Amino acid sequence: MSAPVGSCIVVPCSFTPPTANEAVEVTWYQYVSRGYPLVYSESKPGDVIDKFRDSTELIGRAGEGNCSLKINLTREAHNAEKIYVWIEPNQLDGYFYDQTVTLEVTENAPQPEIRVVRSDLTEGDVVRLSCDVIHTCPPSPPSVSFRNHRGALSWSHNKEEAGRWRISVETSWKVNSADHGRGVVCDVTHPGGRTASREIVLRVTYQPSISEASGCSFYAGAVSCWCEATARPSASLQWRVDGVTQEASPARPSTTSVHTVRGVGRQSRHRAAPLSNVMVTQHPSRPREGEEVTLSCTGQGYPPASGYRWYLGRDGQEIRLAEESSELSVRPVARDSGPYRCTARNQMGESSSPVTSVNVEYQPNISEASGCSFYAGAVSCWCEATARPSASLQWRVDGVTQEASPAQPSTTSLHTVRGEWVGKAATEQVSVTCVSSNQHGQKERLLRVYVKAPVPPREGGGVTLSCTGQGYPPASGYRWYLGRDGQEIRLEEESSELSVRPVARDSGPYRCTARNQIGESSSPSHQPNISEASGCSFYAGAVSCWCEATARPSASLQWRVDGVTQAASPAQPSTTSLHTVRGEWVGKAATEQVSVTCVSSNQHGQKERLLRVYVKHPSRPREGEGVTLSCTGQGYPPASGYRWYLGRDGQEIGLEEESSELSVRPVARDSGPYRCTARNQMGESSSPSRRSTWSASASPPDQPNISEASGCSFYAGAVSCWCEATARPSASLRWRVDGVTQEASPAQPSTTSVHTVRGEWAGKAATEQVSVTCVSSNRHGQKERLLRVTRPAPVREGVTLSCTGQGYPPASGYRWYLGRDGQEIGLEEESSELSVRPVARDSGPYRCTARNQMGESSSPVTSVNVEYAPLILWNSSCTLGNGQWRCECIVDSSPPAKVTWSSVGSSTNESGNTSSTLSGRVLRSVLTGPMGDGGHRFYCNATNEHGDAFYLLPITGKCG
Repeated sequence: MSAPVGSCIVVPCSFTPPTANEAVEVTWYQYVSRGYPLVYSESKPGDVIDKFRDSTELIGRAGEGNCSLKINLTREAHNAEKIYVWIEPNQLDGYFYDQTVTLEVTENAPQPEIRVVRSDLTEGDVVRLSCDVIHTCPPSPPSVSFRNHRGALSWSHNKEEAGRWRISVETSWKVNSADHGRGVVCDVTHPGGRTASREIVLRVTYQPSISEASGCSFYAGAVSCWCEATARPSASLQWRVDGVTQEASPARPSTTSVHTVRGVGRQSRHRAAPLSNVMVTQHPSRPREGEEVTLSCTGQGYPPASGYRWYLGRDGQEIRLAEESSELSVRPVARDSGPYRCTARNQMGESSSPVTSVNVEYQPNISEASGCSFYAGAVSCWCEATARPSASLQWRVDGVTQEASPAQPSTTSLHTVRGEWVGKAATEQVSVTCVSSNQHGQKERLLRVYVKAPVPPREGGGVTLSCTGQGYPPASGYRWYLGRDGQEIRLEEESSELSVRPVARDSGPYRCTARNQIGESSSPSHQPNISEASGCSFYAGAVSCWCEATARPSASLQWRVDGVTQAASPAQPSTTSLHTVRGEWVGKAATEQVSVTCVSSNQHGQKERLLRVYVKHPSRPREGEGVTLSCTGQGYPPASGYRWYLGRDGQEIGLEEESSELSVRPVARDSGPYRCTARNQMGESSSPSRRSTWSASASPPDQPNISEASGCSFYAGAVSCWCEATARPSASLRWRVDGVTQEASPAQPSTTSVHTVRGEWAGKAATEQVSVTCVSSNRHGQKERLLRVTRPAPVREGVTLSCTGQGYPPASGYRWYLGRDGQEIGLEEESSELSVRPVARDSGPYRCTARNQMGESSSPVTSVNVEYAPLILWNSSCTLGNGQWRCECIVDSSPPAKVTWSSVGSSTNESGNTSSTLSGRVLRSVLTGPMGDGGHRFYCNATNEHGDAFYLLPITGKCG
């Protein structure tokens, strides 16, 4: 197994563990002629030989049959060593040293393999490039990327044989003439900094393009014209003057541009002109910092340039340089060299080039702004490195290389990347090194953990706030501000520290400003957020209570019901409030008259709250019966008056009833919402708005109602049907196909609609002419619906193809050809038109020839543009894994179909993450989402102007 110096090697190893619950020990040895030198031992780590000490570890669980060995920070001393494994108890056949692994550690990284799908490119073609590298270190794979490309990049990481892994990068784009001669480089950087590169040069043919630098000048009664044309293969030039073709010297290859020719024509009576298109070019095009670069000043015009000037930009001003020739030598060149500008002059005047920066490559430089912070046992580090080409970043913590997210380009600095690493640490005494590298070198910086959060103060104690900032000159003055009731109060303290004593949970927010001779800057504000919204509800003999407690450190919760401590699920952190936990308890009770106490505590103390059971729901009426709503409230003096309101169409209507009770008869499923107010001498208070007095989970009973979203689809001889029914209590579903009751999976509750169930049935059918009935029932009644199979019929129209051409004499004969399986078939039709009936989506391709007395000419091969309804292909499916689900729907249609998604149990569009790609007539629509996001069975719905298709996507396996 092979790896470069500084990387790692994972030697794959597996065995069948003992069937009994027996301890297993895995040991690795060096294969030598005498003795048993240890390479890895869990029980005797001190006996491991020096060259492998502190660099080997098992990466799997031996008890599960994984004996794989990871060798970190490979060294030259590891090269050519043979190692083998021994497992206690012995599960191997034969001698244990029969199966050895030879390590190959190389000084240089292996060259990547770069491929292009096709090399004979013409302008407008799509070039597809891929670059692969094989490695043996899956926990820390090498980085691989393209340089000097124009397309988006995509990566893949796949397992090969014998412990090898392949990491690949791909890119593609549509080429043009500018891509000819483009050198696309694949760069690979391995852990430890070893790099390798490989370049491929693109060859593109393209039609002629005449340069805008072409023109004419007039001087002394003569016109001098020049024309530059770029093409591959090279173009020929002709001249026409006032419509008459002229003789001229043959075009010559350009001395500055590949595949460019230049011709010169002369004619009397034109005039001279100042130079145009003055520009600065550099050679070499990619110099390394410290080397020499030559800048050239060129321009076009007649007479030629007779003098030059050079200028250098510095601090917003220009400095004229002493050089007066057409070339300027810059040595040594630096990353901040320039910008430069030149002027060229002839007898007609002087012209200037644009301001031009020098393209310089250099090794990485790690910013001093890089660093680490320590808080609550976690170290968070960031590292910025500037380099050209951009640097890759690695992290070493206490000498061990760490995994981290890939570095990202900086949003504020050119050629700068930024990476982050977060890890656990008992204290801030941890050594973190950022390693940045590119093809020109490597730099490291030991990052200082420079911020340690103070010990969280206890309420009633004291805390000191410090105001810090960076800049030069240092801060010479400070101001402090306290937020109160939406306003800020300036405090008297003017030093860099503010003492707050005693501190409370609602202390703050505070803000400071720091100033020096250059100006004043402000810190952000910060304030704790304390919230308590605890209570209980009573329904159907059950009490449900919730309790929120805010503390630092976070509180634990206990429950006491009628004085007895209860078991409950552990409290969970609040998703909306910092330092807040929320717990719940649910229990049985004959009435709502139960005493429930929430007890919260941490190391600083304990608080209790007696929770009031404040909602009681009435018994459930049946639709068409009556219900009485009661308006209750707490306070002193008791309520002396009431008002009732009914919500309708977004507005409220005041009702006549003024007592504490309102009778609603007959009650319906959409009765309400209602609201009441109660008043005493101290004021008036309102209830929440409710549908009658039941909660969202207690609407009135009703018989089933089958949704119009129910239906069937037909594909490849199979009928798939779905049925949604809403009822209370929930309905059961049955299926009848051509009058016969069918077996099907039990209906499942809908994930989006209350009191709704959804069932499915799938079966075989020779055609879509099948009668499927969904039967839903509960104790209040039964409903049936005949479901329609919605598959559209294929297009059966016809099309007429016409063969036309230009020439004299006109065409006197025609022939038609049809392409099939890579061959052409001559058709009988010999007129200028061919009738194709019925036309199908795969009709063609067709070709015609037309002939006259001068010869015969052929048309291009032509496909028939046929429009048809969507067809969802059989390989559409869903996969689950890695905490995600992913569904892909592949639709063949013309014009392209519009694809929507719906999940099992819902008739509404699914709102997951969607993306679509169109290739020819085939549309691929992808829907993804987290595993916890409801169900994972989805319908793909495809529609265009010719019809629609529906398909329940099967779950084919697991992804990842």
